Amino acid sequence: MADPQQQQYRLRVVLDTNVVISAIVSVGGLPSRLLVRGLMGGFELILSEHILAETERTLLKPYFSERLSTEDREGILAFLRAEATLVPITAKVQGVAPSSDDDLVLATAVSAGAQYLVTGDRGLLAVESHQHVRIISVRDLLAIVA
Repeated sequence: MADPQQQQYRLRVVLDTNVVISAIVSVGGLPSRLLVRGLMGGFELILSEHILAETERTLLKPYFSERLSTEDREGILAFLRAEATLVPITAKVQGVAPSSDDDLVLATAVSAGAQYLVTGDRGLLAVESHQHVRIISVRDLLAIVA
């Protein structure tokens, strides 16, 4: 169990669905290295039910359903639920990001008090920051937590 005082200063990071999915399919790539870093304590991995639902919908698409068994997909989602900190979306973010789904991902980060939202979405990256949340790439966060 981590020291509660140490927990207080730990980086809180939200991973966008595209980063989570990339981590699943590109084992050894930058997104998977980032996810592993978070799971090993390099930062607190924050997700919301919205991000998990997007991940589940994506894993049900033909590309993934042809490559992953139902048990694998269910296992991935169960693992994420168990290892990530799930936060309710309490902040309202509307019209900030290029799409309403992106607004919900950004609202997850704001609600969690996260320092970073990590995404591969160019439109969301162009926002750069909102309130206290910096929106950065996988490569940029890897440089911070290295």
